[in-house]
Amino acid sequence: ARDDRELSVETGIKSQALRYLGLIGEGVCRVFVPAESACPPLRLYMTGWDHNGRGKPRPLGKPDKVFALAETVWWNMVGELSCTCDRGRLTHNAPCVHKFAMAALSESWIQGAELPTRQMLGQGATRADGLEACNGEQGEEALTEEQRYLLGLLARQPHTAAACVGSSCFCRKHASLFDEARPPSEAREVVAAASEGATSGVTMKQPARKRVRRSKAFWKEEAKAPMRSRPSESPKPSPDARGKDAIHGWVTTCSSCTLESVAFRGGCNHGEEERIMSPVMLIGTEAVQLTKPKLARLSDAPNFHDPWVTILRGGPVRVSRLRDCHFAELSDLGMLSAPCPLEPPPCGGSWVEDWVEASVTASQWSQRVRVRLYHCTCLDQAHTIHLDGEALGLYTWNRKTLFVQESLQLLLRGMQHGHSFKAELATNQAAFQRCPEAEVLSEETWRRASLDFFKLLGLGIR
Repeated sequence: ARDDRELSVETGIKSQALRYLGLIGEGVCRVFVPAESACPPLRLYMTGWDHNGRGKPRPLGKPDKVFALAETVWWNMVGELSCTCDRGRLTHNAPCVHKFAMAALSESWIQGAELPTRQMLGQGATRADGLEACNGEQGEEALTEEQRYLLGLLARQPHTAAACVGSSCFCRKHASLFDEARPPSEAREVVAAASEGATSGVTMKQPARKRVRRSKAFWKEEAKAPMRSRPSESPKPSPDARGKDAIHGWVTTCSSCTLESVAFRGGCNHGEEERIMSPVMLIGTEAVQLTKPKLARLSDAPNFHDPWVTILRGGPVRVSRLRDCHFAELSDLGMLSAPCPLEPPPCGGSWVEDWVEASVTASQWSQRVRVRLYHCTCLDQAHTIHLDGEALGLYTWNRKTLFVQESLQLLLRGMQHGHSFKAELATNQAAFQRCPEAEVLSEETWRRASLDFFKLLGLGIR
């Protein structure tokens, strides 16, 4: 029984608070003052603390089982302490080590102080001038780069967008879109020829290649080959399969080639960073885009590369700023294209190039565009390589319907705030009344595409 009493004393909140104050003196736990805050400071950032058991500090770092963000503790307008830690916000006036530490640091002035005003509490809360450590050390010098970034986010400091990560970045796989180079003259001629073919009702297709002739001796040896050396045929997806369940195979593709350029050069001469493995589906499949969006939430935007689209005639534009006029120009330049296949389709036939009329749809506008697809010459299967719109912030639902991802994310955020899907969609689509020439999709199409997009994000929403 005595051991239990001693353990309860050691694990009590007051005992943990005393240890926390001691660790502040030793420099293990740190306290940061927002720059240009009120004097004396009414708001502090403190090292996180695990209140379980005897309690232990959680150093500043990316949140996990060991590290945590700094907690914010402050005096509110009624003279009570508030804290952002799990223990401090359990109930009204719930005790935590941060509140005890703040009370101890405020002991010299709190008795004769007046209640703080809203203006006083706001000082230092949103300053962009940095942070200072209250133990005399400069926070910028003593912190790592990651810790400075995390504290900057906590203090709502402005920060630049993430930069290109090199050869593995998605912008390197679309050189014609994001590099300084403009498309070659022959590419523009191909686009013009395709445009004339679409106007006259003739689809631009490449002649099928002749298969290599096999001798009788080859087929005789092939028949003698053991069965284990032959690849087993996996069951084919059903015609109405969606998403990853509709994959008929994978082929190597290049985002900068076309069938014409590959035939002219005898192959692809671009770098390995521009080659990707693309899924092969049927031409009528829905939920064809499989690349998981980089931005699961709109708040993730600063963490990902937002490159300039340099091919536009009016000047470079960030991907996040693309509008209907920009997609119209990209369509005219032939940049809304599926990657060119460098291997034969699963059926063993040949690929042909096809331009289809499609629409890019946002919550308040839509734009007619032309998209290049590649499909096989089979009459009964039509294996197809579809456009992956992730690099341009698009979600390709099917061969004729592309959505701006930001609009789908706004729908998701509205639903998370308790709004109905129908009301959220109707509010945004009221803007279509000003553009009678715009293509207005049905609520059912929006609903099905949204559910497929949320599923791609890993969210299960009814």
